[in-house]
Amino acid sequence: MTLIAEQGKAAKRIDYLLEIELGHRIDADISWQNEGGGAYSRIHPAGEPSRVKACVRSTHIITTYAKVGSIVACQGALSSWYYTAGRLYVHMSGGDIPSTANKYYLSSYFWECLCNGQREGSQALYFNGVWYLPYLDETSIPDVSLEVSMFSEGGVRQSFGTIALLNADGYFDTRVADYIYSGKQAVLKVGAPGDIYAYFITIWRGWTGNLKWTDDRLEISTEDERKIAE
Repeated sequence: MTLIAEQGKAAKRIDYLLEIELGHRIDADISWQNEGGGAYSRIHPAGEPSRVKACVRSTHIITTYAKVGSIVACQGALSSWYYTAGRLYVHMSGGDIPSTANKYYLSSYFWECLCNGQREGSQALYFNGVWYLPYLDETSIPDVSLEVSMFSEGGVRQSFGTIALLNADGYFDTRVADYIYSGKQAVLKVGAPGDIYAYFITIWRGWTGNLKWTDDRLEISTEDERKIAE
């Protein structure tokens, strides 16, 4: 193949970035450590959470906990959390241990970052201190479209599609068991190889739906629901 042909082929390559905010139930963890002042901590291997939410089972009240800037601040504030050096600190709304029997549902969230793994020489991509793992099947990305129906309840417009993740090495076997993939925020970005993260364009923002799991693929249905302007 000539140099011009190679350059033309390279120019058509596209990098896709998929970001999914996964959820993880942590209330039943028995390894909570008492830090005093009502704060408890545990190792959080997923890194710093994007947010922490709790539900009191008896009232079904769901609260997004406030992120604070120090362990001392967490000790002094109910419904707060702090993260440092691989540990997550929380101060529950009731001031007790998160694993109190049948009292709380406590979930932490974090963004899992994936890139397309079909191009030649596929490698993980590194942006802003985050590794994007090459598990996204670029051939599965659906056309982006929005349809408006005045007959939809509340004037909602929706687009549906499916995005597949590669699972040949079994990466998602334990991920699906430990983390919540359905009903989560998701963002799909596109850019040229070599672009910095700021140059990637968001082409779809929505929610994940049902999962279809096979030996070599994890298919995630997607939904995009937005209100029509009045």
